[in-house]
Amino acid sequence: MFVGRERELGILEQCYQSEKFECLILYGRRRVGKTALIREFVRHRRCIFFTGIESTADDNLNMLSQSIWLCDHEDGAWPIYPSFDAAFKAIADICSKQKLIVVLDEYPYLAKSYPAVSSILQKAIDLYYQLQGNLTLILCGSSMSFMEHQVMGYQSPLYGRRTVQLKLGPFNFFEVPAFFTTLSPESMAIVYGATGGIPKYIQCFDENKSIRENLCDQFFSSSGYLYEEPSNLLKQELREPAIYHAMTRAMASGHTKMSELCNALGMSSSSLSPYLSRLQELGIVQKKSPVPATGSKKCIYEVSDMMFKFWYLVVPGQNNLIQRGFSDRAYTNAVPALETYMGKVFEQICIDYMWKEYDNLPVQFTEIGAWWGSNRTKKQTEEIDIVATDGNSAIFCECKWRSKPITEEILQTLIERSMLIEMEHRYYIVFSKSTFSQECRKAAKRLGVQLIRFSEMIQ
Repeated sequence: MFVGRERELGILEQCYQSEKFECLILYGRRRVGKTALIREFVRHRRCIFFTGIESTADDNLNMLSQSIWLCDHEDGAWPIYPSFDAAFKAIADICSKQKLIVVLDEYPYLAKSYPAVSSILQKAIDLYYQLQGNLTLILCGSSMSFMEHQVMGYQSPLYGRRTVQLKLGPFNFFEVPAFFTTLSPESMAIVYGATGGIPKYIQCFDENKSIRENLCDQFFSSSGYLYEEPSNLLKQELREPAIYHAMTRAMASGHTKMSELCNALGMSSSSLSPYLSRLQELGIVQKKSPVPATGSKKCIYEVSDMMFKFWYLVVPGQNNLIQRGFSDRAYTNAVPALETYMGKVFEQICIDYMWKEYDNLPVQFTEIGAWWGSNRTKKQTEEIDIVATDGNSAIFCECKWRSKPITEEILQTLIERSMLIEMEHRYYIVFSKSTFSQECRKAAKRLGVQLIRFSEMIQ
């Protein structure tokens, strides 16, 4: 079942309806739904759909020849073109007569099997495709660094040939309900936190089972689809997966400063930096600074891929139990970490909500994220869950994922901490999983603080 992606389908449709040659670069992490998106788009349309494989140039040329043949034939023996140049020329001949979509999926595999293919494709674009208005070419890949540097980068033969680029990201929380009909909002929040909004992972969850059963099936069982997923992805993308595994686990455990990572891993910052850069390229790790950005050097490194973060928090420590089939016991042991983790997930849900309600908010912010800094009066570090600012005004937010009512003290603390940041205009929101005390509601009216419950966010 295909759900969502209306904006992305609209971009693809706009390319298709164009009267000139279009070259769209589509990329994103594995399992994010790139191929599913393309297949939904090309459904019932004339298309050459080729998927690169990790094999030889001859094998890829054979597969491309077959894909070209299947555009106009249902079966039969296909002619194998003598070269990629001949294959790309044949595509030009086909689209000279009528509108055509050409998809080169997993393009990095093709390019690695035959490095000259990008130059040959560039030649075909310049000599044939750009002169025709009937062709929409889609280059798709999961290797984000390859797509950004070897396809779109200045040194690439294909530089300047793209007309559209689209980096496909995970679903936000408010897109998750489209996958389910009966799941409760709290359960959907846990699904979002455990899967990071990746469609392939969301589809692993059975809404006819409890969250406990689903997590046991997927994460706490040695046969679960997600049991070894982070390890498998690291092995696919990286040459030294063991080092990246140790780094990611350290960050997920709270070692987010460079000095803390160096101490935890026994590595110098100069040795560590290339590995961190690679994890950032893959979208697994993000370098963060306090918002608003004021030139602060207090940056940290966080696991931004929520599925990775969830997995590293709950699975490795329970591995002995999982391997021996005690999935239910492993889940029970992981519950405290899960509850703590959901507090950070709720912060992301609140950010998703603020983007969803962007036009209705008092500040049309250009930056949004967490803030942390020194309180010189108290001689301690303070944090604010969310600051959304346009540079002059800001919305300061506190996010509480807990069952007991929010008290007035939380409002007062938020306002007090906000005074550590210079702003011309200030607005306040407190988000709560459950509810607010009577004293809190009275204080919110008096202080001008907006109170929003989780149940109100999903209406």
